[in-house]
Amino acid sequence: SEKGTLVRVFDAQTGKKLHELRRGKSPAKINSINFNHDSSLLCCGSDRGTIHIFRLGTPSEIEAASKTGLAQAKGLLPKYFSSQWSFAKFSVPSSHCICAFAPDSDAVIAVCA
Repeated sequence: SEKGTLVRVFDAQTGKKLHELRRGKSPAKINSINFNHDSSLLCCGSDRGTIHIFRLGTPSEIEAASKTGLAQAKGLLPKYFSSQWSFAKFSVPSSHCICAFAPDSDAVIAVCA
């Protein structure tokens, strides 16, 4: 998004939106977005000194999750609650961060200045 509060992931062949990931509510400039080796995780770094890590599911996992719990009320709640939030976040005492995953691993490498 233009504010940097949402990260949207699309299927490159069909253009279909696969994920809408919420980084936070405060505007930020996203400095980096990277997938792990099998595209099951995504990390993003921002100018707010934060790194967010999101778990990405397969289309069947996304479909199954949309039929359970709070996801069923998604149409009744404001859009803010329908986005997927990061499962891990860390902040560093710095203003700009970039992140990546280590090769063949889910370890996150962050560089902040």
